[in-house]
Amino acid sequence: NVPWIGLPVRDRIVALQVYPQQMIGMFVWYENLDCTGKTYIAGSALTPANVFVFGAVAEPHGVVYVQTATGTVGSKLVGSVLGTDGVCASLGKQALRTAVEAEAALDLDALFQRPYAVR
Repeated sequence: NVPWIGLPVRDRIVALQVYPQQMIGMFVWYENLDCTGKTYIAGSALTPANVFVFGAVAEPHGVVYVQTATGTVGSKLVGSVLGTDGVCASLGKQALRTAVEAEAALDLDALFQRPYAVR
């Protein structure tokens, strides 16, 4: 089993899974084909009834992205996704995905030392 934590980010609680070398949330998606432009969070767990704020972690520096204050879940045009290894993968062309607008909110590497552990 992989432990989950509720991480306080600004005035919100973001749910992340804790692995020894990284924390993982949902996927970080980008508007353009090269991981630039507007940033979104997308994944199978996007539901309005979720108690926690939607969060994702972009590697290699552990930047936590959270749903923007005005972000709404809906169909968004995205062109690329950042893998959990920090490598950008282009979709080849923009496609609609269920996603929510996101913004960078916290740098994990500035706060924690790897490997991570839950005690």
